[in-house]
Amino acid sequence: MNVSKETLKKEQLPLRSARGDRAEEVSQSRRRRRDSMHFDGADFKLAVPEEEKDPRYVYRWINDDKYRLHSMTKRDDWDVCLVSEFSSDFTNTDAGTQVSRIVGKDSNGGVMRAFLCKKLKEYDEADRAKELSRVDQLYHQMRSGNVPGTGGLSQEDEALRYVPKEVQR
Repeated sequence: MNVSKETLKKEQLPLRSARGDRAEEVSQSRRRRRDSMHFDGADFKLAVPEEEKDPRYVYRWINDDKYRLHSMTKRDDWDVCLVSEFSSDFTNTDAGTQVSRIVGKDSNGGVMRAFLCKKLKEYDEADRAKELSRVDQLYHQMRSGNVPGTGGLSQEDEALRYVPKEVQR
């Protein structure tokens, strides 16, 4: 069968316009989805709805990376949240009873999960105050020239050390 180039072009025009309509439809659909996302396009998979939180606690996602989750829950005051503590709208990505999300891969290439944990606010505030006290103490020692762990500065180091004007002797 002998078909001319013009005949082929005429037959392909409706296909192109149909394809163009479909592309426009897909583009409109994607634009509509983008516009409906929360917080300027950010998709917060680890967000905990405020109405689901108990005001007596602070919440944090803790990665189950090596011994971190064990350390935070056994050596500190964090407790893993259970699915039963939240409404059914707050979905879980695991079939278990603990609230968790997949957050990446571990060092072996397996799935890494983060678990939602909670800690009483009063404990969290006390821990933060203790840490801030340590930081303030270290800061004051550095400003006065008594840097802990250096064993004292040599005369050469002393000459190169930065001392703020309000502390200079």
